[in-house]
Amino acid sequence: MKHNYKKIIFVLVASFSVSALLLPLQTFVADLAYTVPGLTDLVAPKQARAISQYVPTGGLLVTGTEATITSGATSGNVGSWKGTLAQDATSPGYNWTVNTNASTGLNQQLRLDSVQLNGANKFEIVMRASASVATINRLYQICDWVSTTSVDTAADAQCTGGGWRTLNVRKANITTTAVTNYTWHIYDGYWTTGTTSNTTVSTPLSNFITTDANKRILLRAYSTSAISGTHTLDFVQINVVIDPVYHAADFTQVTGGSVTTSYINTTNATLTGQSGSDNTYLTVPGTAGSISDFYLSYKNIRTYTGMNTIVVVAEQSCSTTGISVTPKIYNFNSSSWENLTSAITCSATDAVRQLAKNNVTISDYISNGEVRVGWFGSGNSTVGIRLDYQYIILGSTNTDSSLCEISFGTGTATNCTNTRDLDSTLASPSTWQPTTELESTNFSHTFYGNDNDSDGTTGEAAFSVNESVPITVPSNATPVMLVYAVRWRSNSTTVTTQAQFRDSSGGNATISGGWTAFGTTNAAVTYTYEDVITNGYFTASADDYLDTTNNQVNIRIRTTASTNTTSAVGDVDFVFASIGWVEPPTNGVLAVDIVDGSGVTVASPAVDMANSSFSFSCQTATGTLGTSAEKVRVTNGTVTAPWSLSMAATGGETANWTGPGGSYDYNDSGGTSAGCGDSGDADVLAGQLTVDPSVATLTPQAGCSNTGVSLGSLAAFSEGGVSSIGLASASGSAGVDCYWEIIDIPASQALPAEQSLGAYSINLTLTIVAN
Repeated sequence: MKHNYKKIIFVLVASFSVSALLLPLQTFVADLAYTVPGLTDLVAPKQARAISQYVPTGGLLVTGTEATITSGATSGNVGSWKGTLAQDATSPGYNWTVNTNASTGLNQQLRLDSVQLNGANKFEIVMRASASVATINRLYQICDWVSTTSVDTAADAQCTGGGWRTLNVRKANITTTAVTNYTWHIYDGYWTTGTTSNTTVSTPLSNFITTDANKRILLRAYSTSAISGTHTLDFVQINVVIDPVYHAADFTQVTGGSVTTSYINTTNATLTGQSGSDNTYLTVPGTAGSISDFYLSYKNIRTYTGMNTIVVVAEQSCSTTGISVTPKIYNFNSSSWENLTSAITCSATDAVRQLAKNNVTISDYISNGEVRVGWFGSGNSTVGIRLDYQYIILGSTNTDSSLCEISFGTGTATNCTNTRDLDSTLASPSTWQPTTELESTNFSHTFYGNDNDSDGTTGEAAFSVNESVPITVPSNATPVMLVYAVRWRSNSTTVTTQAQFRDSSGGNATISGGWTAFGTTNAAVTYTYEDVITNGYFTASADDYLDTTNNQVNIRIRTTASTNTTSAVGDVDFVFASIGWVEPPTNGVLAVDIVDGSGVTVASPAVDMANSSFSFSCQTATGTLGTSAEKVRVTNGTVTAPWSLSMAATGGETANWTGPGGSYDYNDSGGTSAGCGDSGDADVLAGQLTVDPSVATLTPQAGCSNTGVSLGSLAAFSEGGVSSIGLASASGSAGVDCYWEIIDIPASQALPAEQSLGAYSINLTLTIVAN
């Protein structure tokens, strides 16, 4: 006979507590309770809107001299960091221009203060700069205040503790004299131990923000060139954001030959300033006895409810012909690789591939914040698989064809299901095909404003389609940008089309009949593919374009210009949207919660122990506290780093497991085997609960680290001895304004012999205390 156990859940009963993690006979329950550490944490200031964009707040010229200051002009040198706050319409704009030292070079620094991570997994650094002489070989660098591992320039009087890390792609010197916009996406995994190395240097984003009251990021333009000239900084900005666009953070070779290049050759290559398609590759050869097989890891992945698609964009080729290659993505749920498309015949000519894993359970492809995308060859060969660049974007495609519409033109609206998949290697992809109709002064049906080119000329062919995709903004998030990926064609050189986001607020001056355009246009029989890397992020009032009532975003592709007076059939191949966001400061709160994979509080969490059969002997039931769907999250938004997290029975030492078949103990160590007999305490019951947090998985918030945070030790509850078990703790070296998630804590319960059938439960309380 087996016990018939039912799942009993957590119930939220107060802002700082969750009651009844009720677990069947082999199940335990946790009450999430908050222990108030002090009045200063309880009485917090009103929460401010999260900040994601930062510009300089100060500067210092360490090496070089100030150049002549000009005024009364439309642009020019203002003489300090004050000229770097905005990208002016004129060129070079108002700026900070300095003279390099003819003997010692240049060291021009900018401070950005009061920076908050707000959950970010990336810094997007934008810099507009120039030099008067090409021989001023210069690096743009950021100060790592913590780690000295493989820094590019040692710590100094301004950058203390760690050292300077070079932002330049592949650390290559910049010699361009023209005013140029540079963009770098910085994340944990951006740096390796060398430019040809595949050994990642751990650099959490918190390394780059001081822990003092300044909360400072320090940047500099640096050169050791003994050249006399000038250097100009016109504009600097750092976006601190949770970005659904990811570049590689690690490399793993499965089989093949010697790899002498680095995965950093695939990162940031498409961003502005230094390189695009530059033929500097990650090359992974096979051998005469093995295929080339490898994957890139994309880390610190964040998700939202409604996310269902992973876009992969790669510029790929082979060192020579002779084999075919196939891209793949790893399914952690099935522990297997899945091909993203059919085998591609090797060519030495680069080609850009746009692929998608669409309408999936997104958590199947993510483990501990990692997504794996790889390539493999068709046979043993020394041919090298080459990647010039590769990045992924996580977001949403349409899941409900009733939310699709052809508002101008004809066709079948529900065929928008063909916009969910993406494979640019196909000659004839399945698409949504609206047919144009002619504008008229006596039109036959309703339409939206600016569905056609609205130029006052009738008789021109046009089409307009729109569809919605599911996006639920996390409950603790502030959206700061929209992300997109679209592939389509008008299929006519005389019909121009463009994609737009629908404005849910109705208050933006740039709207076109209710939508705002993004990206580029298409008036061709060939397809246009665009995303935020190829065509720029959509950052203007991003939250205005989110329908938070229905949790969706609407995208329209409409005709913007037409001289066609006959007919054309368009093709919409792929429509995809996502969001970038920040998470507001926690306003002095130290808290514990149980959250799902998107960081949302679990409404009815439960932990089930394994079922056990009735037995005349003592036995042990096992279970796990903390899963990928129900994670224990500790959040410290206070200025005090130390804290401790513990677990105890809600009812104290006299509590028991209870059920329809009676009761048994959770803290009695009696018996030949601990927990199998009564030790003589007041309840005359046997049974003991043991947990082992030491082997759990501890994951810091993106941008934070596990430094100073420790997991507890194996322990068993014992009446009169152990009434509370420590799960984790933080020392003074731990971060603040961070959270940590804990999963995979093993639990075991000694079950007394001859225990009656039934579903048993016990309430336990998780308590977080500032030390």
